[in-house]
Amino acid sequence: MIFKNRPFWAILVALGLASCAKEDYNIDRISSSVNVNPAIAFPIASGSIMLEQVLPKTNDTTNYIYVDSDKLLHLVYKQTFDSLSFGRYANIVKDVQGSTSIAAPNGVSFPTTTVTGQTSFSFAISLDRADQTLEEALLESGMLTVSNSASFSGSFSYTIVSQDIVGVNGVALTKTFNQSTSLNLAGYRIKPYGGKQIRFSISYSITKQSSGTTNDNVSLSFGLSSLRVKELVGNLGQLNISLQNNSLPLDFSDMVDKVGDFDIKNPQIKLIFKNQAILPFAFSHSGVTAIKDGKAYNITGLPSPINIYSPTYGVEKVKISEATIDPNTNLVSVLAMFPQTLNFNGSLVTNPVSIPAVKNRINTADKLYVGAVADLPLDVKLSNVVLRDTTSYDFSSIVKDSKSIDQMKLQFQVKNGFPLDLKVAAVIVDAAGNILDNVFAVPFDVKAASTQNEKVVAATESKVEVSYNQQRIQKLKAGDRIVFISTVNTAGSSSGQTVKLLASYKVDIAVVGFIQANLNNL
Repeated sequence: MIFKNRPFWAILVALGLASCAKEDYNIDRISSSVNVNPAIAFPIASGSIMLEQVLPKTNDTTNYIYVDSDKLLHLVYKQTFDSLSFGRYANIVKDVQGSTSIAAPNGVSFPTTTVTGQTSFSFAISLDRADQTLEEALLESGMLTVSNSASFSGSFSYTIVSQDIVGVNGVALTKTFNQSTSLNLAGYRIKPYGGKQIRFSISYSITKQSSGTTNDNVSLSFGLSSLRVKELVGNLGQLNISLQNNSLPLDFSDMVDKVGDFDIKNPQIKLIFKNQAILPFAFSHSGVTAIKDGKAYNITGLPSPINIYSPTYGVEKVKISEATIDPNTNLVSVLAMFPQTLNFNGSLVTNPVSIPAVKNRINTADKLYVGAVADLPLDVKLSNVVLRDTTSYDFSSIVKDSKSIDQMKLQFQVKNGFPLDLKVAAVIVDAAGNILDNVFAVPFDVKAASTQNEKVVAATESKVEVSYNQQRIQKLKAGDRIVFISTVNTAGSSSGQTVKLLASYKVDIAVVGFIQANLNNL
């Protein structure tokens, strides 16, 4: 849809002013057909434009322009600031190492016969923070290493089993090896006993061959390292996460040069949080600021902190939490400055005290989406708001045989069903930025439709003529764009009044061209 990038201007373009100025017509074709009358009039464009015809057919507010049930137009600006992935926050298990000894049967030395037996070992896991707990973790990667060390030579065989590390099928980890082993734990689940210990039972078979010492010793060293968690059940504690440089662009400000007065009823600007993890947050902001030409203006009325709830486990896939700026604060007065962006900066804290505690369940694929939406219903008052917009054109394909034309005249006829008074000036500019010509001798005065109770009751008619002699035609040919400067007031007077811009409002447009041909050059 062509209005998606410039929704505010789209409403004014619907008046047909810029569209009329850009209509294609072939002067050469018309002038060459003149065979009797040296002056001829011909229609260039006519028709009606109703906003409802060019807007989306649904009330989906993801569109930049939508129509509510009362036919009122809304401008919607929507932005996703950040998508917070949980992978880095789920990796809370630190590397850990430990060892255990296997004693000789007599407590001093091993016999040269084979010795078999069992023993056990456990080590405590270490987490990043003291307030964190771990019930279960599905590992994306990680290594378990076990190595044998003995004071004598011989043959060694070990089988280790851990009920606290289970495979995909739920079977306890079991590994048989000789001197050492390294096991990739990808796809395993660790379930620390009591949330703190990984336990191993060890079966061994040791055959001593020779020894140079009186006291024999055998030890096994264990290590867990580089554990990357894919899914976690436990508690992440209270982590602080900074959210900065989050901006909501407002493109309707791009064309605004000056503002006399502006008012809008019931604007809604809100932060939206979409949480996929069973992990609640609170967002504390450092202030909402509007930026206009590099200057910052603080907006009050957004609550802080904002509770961000988690979905119910086994029931919901995502939980949406919202917070809205109170429109009764200084929001409208700041919007009246037509800021280019709204900035929302602050920080998140996990498991805040303001939300009842829940068991954290995190998958690294889960995300927390942070965004903002500005819904601006066009129930507005505009007073001496100056808009500027530029439209490119190419007249080289229109004026080819300029000697066939003595004079050209365009008559713009507008029947305005919008409650907007416009004074439209336009200048022809060349590629170097030089102003070549004023399209209108004086600004085109388009009168607003008559209103009652903020709604249109009768359209008004406006007309203007623009004449082009050979000199002005050549200026059109030398230019490459038209700059429109429009002063807008909502119906009534320069002080403006509040009106509703409805999708059913329309404008009727007719453009008539007059050509005076040079018969000597036909």
